[in-house]
Amino acid sequence: SRLSEEKAHLRTLKVLKKLADEGYKFKWHIIGSGEMQYEINKFIEINKMDEYCELYGSKENPYPYMKAADLFLLGSYHEAAPMVFAESMLLGVPVLTTRTCSAEELVGEYGFVCDNDEEGLYNELKKILDNKELISQRKEKLKTYIFNNESIENKFKKIMEI
Repeated sequence: SRLSEEKAHLRTLKVLKKLADEGYKFKWHIIGSGEMQYEINKFIEINKMDEYCELYGSKENPYPYMKAADLFLLGSYHEAAPMVFAESMLLGVPVLTTRTCSAEELVGEYGFVCDNDEEGLYNELKKILDNKELISQRKEKLKTYIFNNESIENKFKKIMEI
């Protein structure tokens, strides 16, 4: 991920801090670099979140990290049609994303879409952490995921209402 303001890493970290304080166990692996890297590292350090979050910097091949994940989390303020949704789903990893202009259409039944605010992200993550079978169900559904030009074209036409 590009570590920039619109990707909302600090907002996501605040939500994760709240969940960690409530006793939830998880690990968020952040791969990428950018202008917010210092602030993100500082938040992790000040809030003693090292056990819950790890920042790797840029990686030439992020796919092994993605494939090893239980869930791909994209907490952005806004997105257009991120290719990372398809990449994650092709690897069999469900996506949790905030509601942006194309999230529902691109993620659909293969992942989770939450309200685009702190409360929405918190509630959806809490629901998933309390019901781990939700991830298993989405992973099972991803076995039927079809990624080809026609399916992507149809999704984009639906988004653009043509």
